[in-house]
Amino acid sequence: MQSTYDENGEDQGWGTGSVVAMVKHWPAEGPGEGGREAHQDGGKYAVYPNDNFEACMIPFVDGAFKLDGKTGCTGAVMTSYTIAWSEDGKYGEPVGSGFSEYKVKELLRDRYGFEGDACTDWSVLRDVYEDGSKSYRCWGLEGSDWNPAKRAAKAVAVGVDQMGGCNEPDQLMSAYEDQVASVGESEADANFRAVAKRLLLGYFNTGLFEDPYVDPNVAKKTVDLADEAIEAEALAMQVKGIVMLKNHGNVIKAGAEDSKLKAYVPMRFIKAFRQSGTMDTAPWTDTPASCSLPLSEGILSQYFDVVTDTLAEELTGPVDESGDVPMATPALEDLTRCTVDDIKDCDLVLVCAAAPFNASARGGKSEEGTFVPLSVQYRPYTADNEHVRQVSLAGDLLEDGTRENRSYYGRTSQVTNEYQLDQILEAAALAKEVGIPCVVVLDIMQPMCVHEFEDQVDAIVVSMSGSTEAACRIVAGLDEPSGLLPMQMPKDMLDVEASPEDTSRDMTCYTDADGNTYDFAFGLNWSGVIDDDRVTAYKVPVLTKPEW
Repeated sequence: MQSTYDENGEDQGWGTGSVVAMVKHWPAEGPGEGGREAHQDGGKYAVYPNDNFEACMIPFVDGAFKLDGKTGCTGAVMTSYTIAWSEDGKYGEPVGSGFSEYKVKELLRDRYGFEGDACTDWSVLRDVYEDGSKSYRCWGLEGSDWNPAKRAAKAVAVGVDQMGGCNEPDQLMSAYEDQVASVGESEADANFRAVAKRLLLGYFNTGLFEDPYVDPNVAKKTVDLADEAIEAEALAMQVKGIVMLKNHGNVIKAGAEDSKLKAYVPMRFIKAFRQSGTMDTAPWTDTPASCSLPLSEGILSQYFDVVTDTLAEELTGPVDESGDVPMATPALEDLTRCTVDDIKDCDLVLVCAAAPFNASARGGKSEEGTFVPLSVQYRPYTADNEHVRQVSLAGDLLEDGTRENRSYYGRTSQVTNEYQLDQILEAAALAKEVGIPCVVVLDIMQPMCVHEFEDQVDAIVVSMSGSTEAACRIVAGLDEPSGLLPMQMPKDMLDVEASPEDTSRDMTCYTDADGNTYDFAFGLNWSGVIDDDRVTAYKVPVLTKPEW
């Protein structure tokens, strides 16, 4: 992205064909306690039970800061929301990364010499609004002693240049005035001049300072360009990211472009559920039931002769009045599933399944505000085993001087789409009755447990790009799978609980009915388990310290 290339494809370094890349989230957003995520208060603390803080920085300092191309280093970094938790203060003041002198000044600027733009993540300057009208993630600086200008002043003082989501110059002028009052005009000038230099560097490097003018029509034509060759290349790249986990009896194999398999594709019924908003102050909302094909019939029919279920024309579920126009919603009774007779001439059953979804996917809280486990299995999971902390590592300091306990010990998960598992199992049973294979395409964004259904299905294909179409190309035999797992698939939830937040590749992975273990860098092609140069390169001992 950052290099400009000449007509011979030679790397020229920075130039007018360059794009400044911003990598995120420094120094790593991954180790949120209990798997929670810092867009919400429940995930604002990152914890390091195995002292692997530095391991989390490896992709930055040994990757983005040491590029092979001539630009040498990424041009911009976005900081994380999280507070790095430690009992002894080894990670500095307990504040979000964008306000942390330890993370930004001492590590990013001084230790690693990063000279580019450092930008906070969004909405870290805002105050807490009790009515929920604004989002806020000013972790560590929520108190009444702080306001947006003071938070911006603190961020600039530690080496941050850009305030994510802030489009109010008056706030930044107030931040300068706050610095003048606290550290003097000379130091405030030096801090803000350093900000200007680092921000302008990207404009100079890409030639925008000398020639900032753009022809909107040319730009729009370039951005909107979507000819068939580009679309085909994009889909081909997504296909390379698809991982085939199971292929019992080689039911997925090379096919022919001019011959389509006949596939029964069950409609996906999603029961009504409640979920939290993306902000702590946002209310929980009801999502009505829905029922549809998991992909458009137009896309599916490109690869298969499709047989599917029937949804009644008159829906009998509760009326959804949340939109501008009241809408009827489906009841489960409105859906007529295909029978043995309906699919007796099909070649396969193809189930496109969504991963388990937690009602409070980021904050890990119930509607009443208690912490609950985030689960990666469909059925309810109660966190009462020996691996669950009964007292959390991190927590807010309360008014009485005690520490908040964020443990979810003894509580049960709140997965909203448990019925997805029932649909997989029902489809698998129907396939067995007919005597045809059942193939499951999983759409996931993180590891998940497959022990609830794996031994009942013949093949499992995983999409992590959100492209179920790419997975369909593999199931149809048009492309050979080549993807490898970039993560481990856990044996069960006990194994998830036993894995410390800051430690990589330490889980006992799931082993399927064919004897294959779904470990990091595992994947199948038409010949079996992939064992190529990539696997050799990736399956090295876990890195725990940056080389630099």
